[in-house]
Amino acid sequence: MSPEITIGLAIALGLVIIIGIKVGLHRVVRFKMDESAIQACLKAQPEGETVSAIANLTGIDEARVEAVCQQSKGIQPDGGKRWRLDT
Repeated sequence: MSPEITIGLAIALGLVIIIGIKVGLHRVVRFKMDESAIQACLKAQPEGETVSAIANLTGIDEARVEAVCQQSKGIQPDGGKRWRLDT
């Protein structure tokens, strides 16, 4: 294998790794920002709130609110489609 091919493969592998890290960090940061906005909304509503109400108050899409609530350790289901902060 020629040195040019080896260098090209090393550069390509490096770029794939860098892009993968960037995508992973972007997902984590986006999740944390959305989770923080939802938790702030739920702090104002201690009895819990529906997905659609949270989406309206935070400006986050309903599907994204549902996904973040399901993944978050600090947000718990409160029967049906209602969510509340974990106490």
